[in-house]
Amino acid sequence: LAGLDPAEAPPGGAAARPRALTAADALAALDAAGLERGLVLSIAYMFAAPGLEIDDARARVRAENDYVAAQVAAHPDRLAGACSVNPLAEYALDEIARCAGDLRLTALKLHFGNSGVDLRDAGHVARLVAVFELLDRNGLPAVVHLRAREEDYGAPDARAFIDQVLARMPGVPVQIAHMAGWGGYDDATDAALGAFAEAFAEGRLDPRLYTFDLGAVVFVPEAAGADTALAERVRAANGKLARRIREIGVERVVLGSDWPSWPPGPDLRGGIAAYLRVIEVVLPLNEDERARILANAGPALRRP
Repeated sequence: LAGLDPAEAPPGGAAARPRALTAADALAALDAAGLERGLVLSIAYMFAAPGLEIDDARARVRAENDYVAAQVAAHPDRLAGACSVNPLAEYALDEIARCAGDLRLTALKLHFGNSGVDLRDAGHVARLVAVFELLDRNGLPAVVHLRAREEDYGAPDARAFIDQVLARMPGVPVQIAHMAGWGGYDDATDAALGAFAEAFAEGRLDPRLYTFDLGAVVFVPEAAGADTALAERVRAANGKLARRIREIGVERVVLGSDWPSWPPGPDLRGGIAAYLRVIEVVLPLNEDERARILANAGPALRRP
């Protein structure tokens, strides 16, 4: 967990130094939004991001996961924690096994984009199968940022993950982050989400094991300013998202915030509340549908 504290900025107007975020920060944000519980995601996978050369990456991954575990342990009635690791790292399976034995952690976070995972690479897919086999043996659910770095990402990538990984481990509960995208709702994200709807309809996946979160997905058309064409595209995207939500089932959609990064701004306490207001105002769902989404919980929050 990392944030920027303007109060810690060094003299001369230099950029603020990062500070550790705490359980108190997370609880304040939940309280401001009127939410009872939340899942805190480790970003330890970043220490093995492509292009980075960190000598003590394994130790720093472990320390980040331990920090998240310690923070949520103080408030187990309101916070759950997910450890994370780059699944391609040579120590990944060892770290996942270690996390699975920590009762303070209730899920594994995987970020394919920031880990350099390519679902078109047979070796990468084989490693993901090994990861999900380990999750299955330990009863640990996954939170997956599915969208990878390929510019033509879309339904074929989602189908590869579905057919080559998820269908082989049908007992692992999975939360798909950002509605199968990485923020906003473009055609590629819609196509990937459509691949899940297709798999549910065809019986290739059990829909009861899957949830999809709204983290940083819904944008405000007015943010486009004078660009009326962009504003109209945003409105159309929000309408398309609402239709997909109904197709996959409102009961399978959960609130996601991407806090503290979204919405951008210095107000850590009010960030989740601000995004919740965006969802309420611009996502064309009825009041009952929105209430059901807010009442839903992903697998990490349902796990004892």
